[in-house]
Amino acid sequence: MDSTEKRRPFGERVRRLFHRKYLLRLILTSMTLFLIPCSIAMSAMLRRSYNEVQRANENSALALTDAFSERFVDKLVLLQNEAYQIAENSRDSQSALFCLQIPSLEQSPYYYYTFMNALDQYSGTNFGLYYAEDDCLITRRGKYGAYGYARYYLGLKSDALINRMCAFMANKSGKTLSFCPLYDENTCMVYAAVRVRLGLTRESVLLFARLDELFSAEVQPSAMHYAVLDAETNALIYTTSTDYFIDFSDFDAERTVQSLTRAGTTWRVFQSGRDYLGYRYVGVMPEESLTSSLNQFYDMARRVLFFFGISLLISMALLIYVTYNPIYRLAKSLSGSAEGSELEVISRSFEQVNDEKSELNMMVIDLLLSNLLYGHPIAESDLENLGLSRYTGCFGVLTFSPQRLNTIERRTLTAEISARLHITCYITDIPGRDHTVMIYLIAGERNAVLLDYMTAYLRRRAPEPFELRSGRVVHSINDIHISYADCLSTPDDAPLKPEQSAKDDGNAKSIEQLRDRILAYLQENFRDPNLSQSAVADAFGISVYTLSRLFKNQVGLGFSEYVTGKRLDSAKEMLLTTRLPVNVIAENVGIPSLSYFSRLFKLNFGVSPAKYRSEAGTLDETGTPFS
Repeated sequence: MDSTEKRRPFGERVRRLFHRKYLLRLILTSMTLFLIPCSIAMSAMLRRSYNEVQRANENSALALTDAFSERFVDKLVLLQNEAYQIAENSRDSQSALFCLQIPSLEQSPYYYYTFMNALDQYSGTNFGLYYAEDDCLITRRGKYGAYGYARYYLGLKSDALINRMCAFMANKSGKTLSFCPLYDENTCMVYAAVRVRLGLTRESVLLFARLDELFSAEVQPSAMHYAVLDAETNALIYTTSTDYFIDFSDFDAERTVQSLTRAGTTWRVFQSGRDYLGYRYVGVMPEESLTSSLNQFYDMARRVLFFFGISLLISMALLIYVTYNPIYRLAKSLSGSAEGSELEVISRSFEQVNDEKSELNMMVIDLLLSNLLYGHPIAESDLENLGLSRYTGCFGVLTFSPQRLNTIERRTLTAEISARLHITCYITDIPGRDHTVMIYLIAGERNAVLLDYMTAYLRRRAPEPFELRSGRVVHSINDIHISYADCLSTPDDAPLKPEQSAKDDGNAKSIEQLRDRILAYLQENFRDPNLSQSAVADAFGISVYTLSRLFKNQVGLGFSEYVTGKRLDSAKEMLLTTRLPVNVIAENVGIPSLSYFSRLFKLNFGVSPAKYRSEAGTLDETGTPFS
């Protein structure tokens, strides 16, 4: 951006930016084909990665819950097996443990010591025994009653927990295996008991042990906590502190992973797929503990995506700069400024170059025809100015009829002859003549090569018969009228003189008729934005040179000047008589570019279209009638 551009107001720079249609098209194309697909792909990849990490975390939590269920059941099975083993071995033993009599134990403290030694021999588990009929509870720490054990040994302060412990020891349910969870704000422990019959007397005894001490140290992870539910999803056992106790009343036993919200806290619950002993085993953790790693991953991924997006934008900006900068500089160099649509500026510049080239060719053809038809010599200064003096070699003329070539065919044919045969040629027609003329410059007298090439070309182009004539090769450009006269004469006739060959050139009536037909055609079609000099020439089967010469001689204006005048006159009328916006009027008169139309209008009438309408006093600049 140059210093002049920087000094302009921001709004003006934005407005000018929107006129740079190629730049906007390049940006939109880059975004559509590059930035947007990459962003969508990265977002989809991020979402998929997030879901995969979430599934991995859930699978890990489920695996921990399965492991807990296996270890929990293993401890229960071990507890039962040890209890049954003690019961089995007691039938063949005379140990005081199995012949225990409560009155004897009360009389002799050494009897209790013997009991303790016997218990240690049979179990690695810290068992206690309870005789319900005598309310005698014996552990390695001493002998208690059920209430005393709960109140003084366990230190339970809640009457509800003490009564629960006493009922557990009484085992009135008759279950072989029973549990006693003791939970409140100060207590968190679980007891399990197995009822067996010991000794020869087959006396019923309750072997019990503190269950949470058997496995809590092995299975307690940092964030996962566990619970055992009965068939009605009531929590029988917790393996953690009371801070993680939740209500499972609305737990869905059919779902493996679910969320439960309690007191404003959301918990994720994972149910083990293993159903041992008729219980359900679940792992519980706060939602935030599970999602913390996900959030960390997501934040990191978003940062990576952000930096990737920035890099992508920078890369796209560099790509656009590298691609657009040459176009910008070319448009600016061609127009003096980079205002307006770049491609429009370049297109107009090339059109101008083509017009200048066509104008030069027309001047060349005009001089050649002047010699061709009337034998007027071409001045050396004209040859120098038009670049004809550089031609060294021989000259000649070909004529062919009745085939007519349109503008594209003429350009293509001259380019092919130049590229393949290294011959410079000009193709035109002459009003009132039914043939097409080719004037050529050739190195040496090799006109037979050109004649063969044109014969083959005309045969390929159309199947109908044609007549191709070739005049003699001359060594001066001022003698081409001699070669043309040879083309007009028949084999039995003497060559025509230039003034004889031009005899019917002044057919004014036929030329006026052609002029009137062309003007009527333009009156009907000047609003067509695709209207061009070559299109009109092709429509009437004449060359662009003939059309241009006809306009200059018969109308007094150039073709483009005439059409532009028609369009601007029509635009003036519409500005004064309609409410149509200026851009719509520009399109209606055949000039789709509003900026180009405004420049043309101001160049011809001195004011902009909107101001012209306003100054006319009929409508203001918005198209509203003046009051």
